Amino acid sequence: MHKNQIWLAFLATITLIVLWFSVITGYKIYTFYALTGQTPATQTEWNIVKQPNERFLLHATFSYQVKDRDYNGETTLKHLPFRNRWAAEQTLPEYTQKKWVVWFAPKNPEFSTIRKSFPLKELTYAGVMWTLLIYFIWLGYYVGKNRNNA
Repeated sequence: MHKNQIWLAFLATITLIVLWFSVITGYKIYTFYALTGQTPATQTEWNIVKQPNERFLLHATFSYQVKDRDYNGETTLKHLPFRNRWAAEQTLPEYTQKKWVVWFAPKNPEFSTIRKSFPLKELTYAGVMWTLLIYFIWLGYYVGKNRNNA
């Protein structure tokens, strides 16, 4: 392995970043597979939330029943940012009229959402980061081996 201190610090930094991406991805995958129960939403209310980056998101508060017990939940649709309030307001009637299905965790029904999606983007990013980390580790060994032979 290449013994340069700057190179080793670079590898340590890349390793921490890869681990951070992996933990976030692992949590999102766990969340996806934990939400296996489904039930219709009994009541859904929508509003528009302004983000600090001048984007507008749709936010839902909903009610649902699991085993004759009432629960409440909230979901913000982050996958669908609007550039202005008018565009969000035009989409709101479509979402208000739709019949929503609540996804919940059977072991903890309070853990719920109305939009369940697999974190493919995060998984791809984590895979690319792992590939880069392995490449840089290999590169360190390659440079260290060839430097000693020269």
